[in-house]
Amino acid sequence: MVSCDGFRLSILITLAVNVVIFLVAFSTPEWVSQSGGGTTIKTGLWEACVCPIIGSCICQDIGSNFEDWFYACQAMFTISLIAQLAAGAGIVLYIFLFTNMVWLIRLVSAGVWLAFVLNLIGLIIWIVKWLDIPGAEFSMFHWAFYIMAVSTFMCTVVASLASKQMITANTQVHNAAV
Repeated sequence: MVSCDGFRLSILITLAVNVVIFLVAFSTPEWVSQSGGGTTIKTGLWEACVCPIIGSCICQDIGSNFEDWFYACQAMFTISLIAQLAAGAGIVLYIFLFTNMVWLIRLVSAGVWLAFVLNLIGLIIWIVKWLDIPGAEFSMFHWAFYIMAVSTFMCTVVASLASKQMITANTQVHNAAV
């Protein structure tokens, strides 16, 4: 039984948009930018690039060049991505196959709230620890960092929508039982 009402569909669409935004921020080396000496150094979660004024950028994987906090951030954002993808699969199942399974929307809600918490902690650690690096006062947080912040906010929107759907579904199940 397909129950693709507008509210359930809005959860799916908002989550899909958020995952796309998240993936852009997650995959680009544009989190922090530092310019000087005719070059710009750009750093992301997975690679760092040296970009001369004239010519193309030379990028390389982060590897083992950073401290543990950096890898903790990578892990948190990776787990967040997995939670968001699982929530996406869950909402698709909830809309198109298992419309009366309240536990499924509970899992969707929990998954997106988990993604929000991981993103928020990851962003806070990134800010605090990055500013502790010598020379970081000459760095600027770049567009991908801010896109991740937007994605973190959107997680709250998706989680709130899923939580409202969960409350509505619980009420309908309770009323049907009475």
